[in-house]
Amino acid sequence: MISLLAVPDGLLKAVEAALGSWVDARVVGSGEALKEVLATDLTDRSAGSAPIVTARSGSMVDPARSVAQRWGVTTLCDRLGPTAWPQLAEGVLGDVLVVENPQLGWEIVQDEPGLRAVTLEGDLVTGFG
Repeated sequence: MISLLAVPDGLLKAVEAALGSWVDARVVGSGEALKEVLATDLTDRSAGSAPIVTARSGSMVDPARSVAQRWGVTTLCDRLGPTAWPQLAEGVLGDVLVVENPQLGWEIVQDEPGLRAVTLEGDLVTGFG
């Protein structure tokens, strides 16, 4: 997943924190491909389990950009490299803002509970703490 998101130097901890258990997710290219994976791969559990994610449209990135502009911060999606897969990035990270410190992140998510905030050091802040 990290390589598909074109994570630049200095942003890895933030991206890993924002992805959480999705960091090791298997990425498929479409809803149809996801259906095939679910129909075939899940019948054989010998390989263990891992999250599966597909790119999708309709993310939170546009509302997040509006909030970022108001607070003078940026979205995590907007800090990824130019070769990042846009639909994947927006689907899994579109609701994340990059903040200087957890205190600012807490202020923002209290005002905008549908968003998350992360520091470059990997401190993730959600509406739950």
